[in-house]
Amino acid sequence: MRKIHFFGAALFSFFCFFALTAIPPAQGAPVVLSEVGSLDTAGTAEAVAVSGNYAYVADGYSGLRIIDVSNPASPSETGYYNTTGYAFDVAVSGNYAYVADGSKGLRIINVANPAAPSESGFYDTPGSARGIALAENLACIADSDGGLQIINIASPGSPYLVGSLPTPGSAYGVALSSIYAFVADATGGLTIVNISNPASPVQTGNFNTSGQAYAAGLYNQYVCVADYSEGLRVIDVSTPSAPVEAGFYNPAVVKYYRDVAILGRFALIASDANSEGGTNGLRVIDLSDPALPEEAGYCDTAGDPRGVTVQGKYAYLAEYTRGLRIIDISPVLVNYVYYVPYYTGDPEYWTGLGIRNESAEEAANVSVVVRESDGTEISTDYLTPIPARGQNAFMVAPGTAREGWFQLNANQPLAGVCFVALYDEPTLMFDIPFVNELSEVLYLPHVAQNDTWDTTLMICNPGGTAAQVTLTFVQDSGEALTPLVVSIPARGSGKYEVAALTQGTGYAKGSVEISADQGVAAFALYRNTKAPNNGSSYAGITAVKPQR
Repeated sequence: MRKIHFFGAALFSFFCFFALTAIPPAQGAPVVLSEVGSLDTAGTAEAVAVSGNYAYVADGYSGLRIIDVSNPASPSETGYYNTTGYAFDVAVSGNYAYVADGSKGLRIINVANPAAPSESGFYDTPGSARGIALAENLACIADSDGGLQIINIASPGSPYLVGSLPTPGSAYGVALSSIYAFVADATGGLTIVNISNPASPVQTGNFNTSGQAYAAGLYNQYVCVADYSEGLRVIDVSTPSAPVEAGFYNPAVVKYYRDVAILGRFALIASDANSEGGTNGLRVIDLSDPALPEEAGYCDTAGDPRGVTVQGKYAYLAEYTRGLRIIDISPVLVNYVYYVPYYTGDPEYWTGLGIRNESAEEAANVSVVVRESDGTEISTDYLTPIPARGQNAFMVAPGTAREGWFQLNANQPLAGVCFVALYDEPTLMFDIPFVNELSEVLYLPHVAQNDTWDTTLMICNPGGTAAQVTLTFVQDSGEALTPLVVSIPARGSGKYEVAALTQGTGYAKGSVEISADQGVAAFALYRNTKAPNNGSSYAGITAVKPQR
């Protein structure tokens, strides 16, 4: 523990100066993304897959187009193979591209030489091959009226049927887990098929979505369905025999959601709109709370998006008559999340952040989400990008007498600290380091609660459901006192006096164990009650994970 006796007023001026660099958009406003490059293909771009430096476009009656995207700002066509059918979808593995070629079934194209691709083999499915997903030596085909077709592709020159299953609707798209195929089944909704025995697939469950299921993508225990006129539906498939809708995103202006790709906690949607006020393009939906998906970013385009995939910091759109569009999605990518368990908006206090970008190569895009203790979002601020190895500081705007916590989201690793101080009191100031990992078990290795020291615990719960938390004071002898069980609201926080854990008994030393049913972050604030200025000397430590 270390005590801090800096002058709050001087540091307040420091933070206010640098806070001018913060951008204050509308609270929670989606980020506008930018198109960095494009190429108009010869046909009608229906889908795209990316592998290495190449994008492989399923280009309708123009077959497979191979685009060099090593320079995203200037893509160029390297080669093509004009398949015999209508190329609806494509997947790539190794030296082969697997094309769902409509009435001509599965076509397997050797792309070892991208400038001169050639067909190695094919399998003519009974329906119209619309979607494809690969798993080891199998290609699962969403074959419209032919349902799900499972093709062995171990030998690309001689693929053969392993098993098949009719589906309730018309199979348009498919996503795979280890033992299940999740079929976007148009008017049949989401159909779940057990493919653990590929020769004998079995329908396990079905959820009849409100629209027409065009495509599916996996996010943890959820399947995200691009449901055409009914937006994005998030289906909980943790019990495959009884899938249920967990949430949905369907904006007031009708957009036709045709395809979905999953990156981390984001669903990237290819959407077009034929209604007044509608827009075409890419929508990026944040799935942090599957019950309440929110739009994190978008890029409006002039074409008619049919397919989307993502690699690195770029999304690739197949835009029908306008070919391939490449969009930089880095402003919304969140690879690093940091938590500060306590915030005060009392007008007598100020809260500031000192942030350093640890990347030596790329700028950091940082957003700060401030929440009240009941989980209500107060604001979201998007900071000006911090240069590589650069630094910024930010003041959290004071408000009414409220308390809570905040979260920083970034696309680069950060080093940072939060400062809290009184406006007029030079001896009241403490710092809170950023917490970069939640834990279900935390320790405060030293606390004091007696006539000299008063200790308060601050705990935040970033989860989407309420957290049940047990707080136990442990004496220096190792003997535990009676625990206190508390409930912290979803995305909320709590403040708890250690005196309540010790039931008024004084202890010069001891520790606190924090046990929760989901990951939390915690901080302990110490006040020296016998310090000058009415006991306003403060210091604190962050709770730590067990070292096991």
